[in-house]
Amino acid sequence: MLVNLKPNMEVIMEKMARGQELNITVIPQYYGVWKIERGVYIESYKFNFPHEEFLEYIDIKPEDTIVAYGVADSPDQILRKYKSEIDDWFNRYYITFTAVFQHNDDDWRWGKWGEYIGEHSPQFEYLKDEDFGEDFLYVLCYQIHKLPN
Repeated sequence: MLVNLKPNMEVIMEKMARGQELNITVIPQYYGVWKIERGVYIESYKFNFPHEEFLEYIDIKPEDTIVAYGVADSPDQILRKYKSEIDDWFNRYYITFTAVFQHNDDDWRWGKWGEYIGEHSPQFEYLKDEDFGEDFLYVLCYQIHKLPN
């Protein structure tokens, strides 16, 4: 099942204090602006989810919890594809993702980020070269994490 991570307030307060010293606004990952629904997070730093801000990661490495990753057009596609994990009451999962904007990410390539589960048919190596229509803005790179029981 999808679960919310528990904030590590000691680490978060240290980061916020450091941000103040540098005159930088720090918005912790657990703030509501970064969470779409229970257990589904937009990465507050592009391709760099701040796992250290959560109590679950005091003794484990984030890379040890990844069970799936890939590219989608929307969070709903991810939730549909991994429905069995999300509905599994015996295990705890959460999802992180980063939006990759077609007009901003000139060097982003399809082949590096896992299976594409979206509705388009990529024809080129680079996202910038695709023509998916005027309404197309971005894809989502996601990771599914399974927490130890």
